Amino acid sequence: MCTTLYFECLWGRTLYDLCFGIYSARVWGLPTSQISSKQAQRVAKLNLKNVVLRSVGISVFGPSRAAAAIEGSKTFAKAVMAVAGVPTAATLSEPVAPCVLKADGLAAGKGVVVCTTEDEVSAGLAELDGLSDPLVIEELLEGPEVSVFALCDGVSALALPVAQDFKRAEDGDRGPNTGGMGSFAPVPGLGADEIEELVDLACRPVLAELAARGHPFIGTLFAGLMLTPEGPRVLEYNCRFGDPETQSLLPLLDGDLLAALAAAAAGDLSGVRLGRSGQAAVTVVLTAGDYPASGDRGSVITGIAAAEATGALVFHAGTALRDGAVVTNGGRILNVTGVADDLADARAAAYAGADLIAWEGVRRREDIALAASVAFLQDLESTSADPLIARKIPKGLARRPKPGSS
Repeated sequence: MCTTLYFECLWGRTLYDLCFGIYSARVWGLPTSQISSKQAQRVAKLNLKNVVLRSVGISVFGPSRAAAAIEGSKTFAKAVMAVAGVPTAATLSEPVAPCVLKADGLAAGKGVVVCTTEDEVSAGLAELDGLSDPLVIEELLEGPEVSVFALCDGVSALALPVAQDFKRAEDGDRGPNTGGMGSFAPVPGLGADEIEELVDLACRPVLAELAARGHPFIGTLFAGLMLTPEGPRVLEYNCRFGDPETQSLLPLLDGDLLAALAAAAAGDLSGVRLGRSGQAAVTVVLTAGDYPASGDRGSVITGIAAAEATGALVFHAGTALRDGAVVTNGGRILNVTGVADDLADARAAAYAGADLIAWEGVRRREDIALAASVAFLQDLESTSADPLIARKIPKGLARRPKPGSS
């Protein structure tokens, strides 16, 4: 039995060169020293599937192609949610403001347009028309948005801490949608019991439905939810750890994450526990000046080592190494994460680290986790009749409404 474990990269990129090397060594008896970059290129052409790896005894943490359609097709996700009884935004027949326009498939964080006016509807239709994907039209929901994560073994789900991200490009949640401008965890007001409620609502029914269809989901199921006055509504699913939420989530885990991933890949999470450190984390994304319209390439980045010396974690997103210097190579360039005993101190640490990093045109939001850090334990509204999640919205979240911008 091959004991090699193949993981999807935490931020969504598959390690095709590694998996092809493992596959080659397993099937053809090649030593790993003979695996070349040319073979890695072959793998992209062959479109090696997780099912192939599993067929030769290699455990895989990551869903099959069929199960991954929960992210790859919003129409498919809608159908699964309908059968599973998961509450979501209503589908509209016509694009009339207010509404949300979504490309059915993957669009690198640019396939969603929030429309509050008819002019925005027209502009959104023109923008999404270039993606050549079917169009999904949804009602415009309002409320704070949270990101719910669960490790899944095909049958059961292990809840992870909830995070919140910031999708709009500009302060005050203005400007175009992006892949994410920052995040924080934990979310005030959502403790272990409330997180389990959200996983029961958004993740476990979908797991059961996918398994019933013959496509058990193994990997990370990430549900983006909006906490509306009528209760939580699922906006979308990702079949991987999300970015930039993961940068705030993983530093807070207490336990053996690798063992948990291995258990999920083996199909049995029973007995697996991952604790929380009790600290807080805030991540600030540093982007190109014109992001998301365009990226930046070749600008020399300074200050990374100085930022890390403060204790901040610096995650590379769109960088390259040229002549010994780190340079820009994309839209979202770096993620700077601060970890501390509370959100206010974690936020200060993240921005202190970000202040030390520079290149020409660098841009960031200045309000990441601001509302949550100054309103830590207060609630906007409550009721004794309904479950906490359905009616109580943490004040730190409610001060930052995000209308449907998943």
